Amino acid sequence: MAVSNVIEENDVVELLVDIRPTLVRGMRGTVIIEPRTDLDVVHVEFADRNGETIEMVDVPKSALQIFWKVNDHAVVEFTQGWGERDDSESPAKGWRGDVMAILPSGARYRLTFYDPGRSEQNVSHDGYLSEPNLVLVKRTDRASIEEVVHKLYRTGELELNYRPVGT
Repeated sequence: MAVSNVIEENDVVELLVDIRPTLVRGMRGTVIIEPRTDLDVVHVEFADRNGETIEMVDVPKSALQIFWKVNDHAVVEFTQGWGERDDSESPAKGWRGDVMAILPSGARYRLTFYDPGRSEQNVSHDGYLSEPNLVLVKRTDRASIEEVVHKLYRTGELELNYRPVGT
């Protein structure tokens, strides 16, 4: 699946070149006003390292690359399924090992989720915790797992820090 290179409202973009003293290469921001296709500039809200917001108008599209498109997301699949009982059992167990994140590129990541209580229990019993593609979350409920997978994908951490299936 090819991702469109057209910059749209709510797309997260990354700055390719320093265009102003307040903006540095690699900064990421969100397009907050849908650009007109006849203009080569957009209005972007950047976040600096301190979490402060920097709004910039008339940022040249040529200075940006799309980092994450609002309609571009990972699909979360529970390979053992997710039934009504899982709504209570998964958080109670504090562990879920059947999570598959499927990216628009087709790459698949099998992820294992633990909450702090379960991970501490395993470390206390075994002396260590070792799982491939381990993700530690506050709670192993469906909403938390899906939210974290989407965040890992949006930020690029999934492809940077985890191994896809088959590698």
